[in-house]
Amino acid sequence: MTQADELIKAALNGGTFNFRDKSFVPLFDIQHQNAALLKQFNSEANPATRQELLAKITGRKVPDNVMVFPPLQTDFGRNIFLKSGVLINTDCLFDDAGGVYLYVKWFK
Repeated sequence: MTQADELIKAALNGGTFNFRDKSFVPLFDIQHQNAALLKQFNSEANPATRQELLAKITGRKVPDNVMVFPPLQTDFGRNIFLKSGVLINTDCLFDDAGGVYLYVKWFK
């Protein structure tokens, strides 16, 4: 497990942090990479390419039936978890340092 992975896990478990600590450099690197990916995502017209970019932003495969309409903004990206069938409309901002979990629940 990388240092970034350990910090992400701690954040998802409710940890508190000093963002001025040098141990956060790997997380800032991820933020900078994702800023470039978000810029690409938000200007991309092809839904299949946006899906590939979204997988890079979140760090995991996104189900094929997830739809996200740009522009999308996030402060980190790796702590967004999208389940099958999720639709995210335009102009959304996710502050995902502690995790954003989106899923569809069908009521009967």
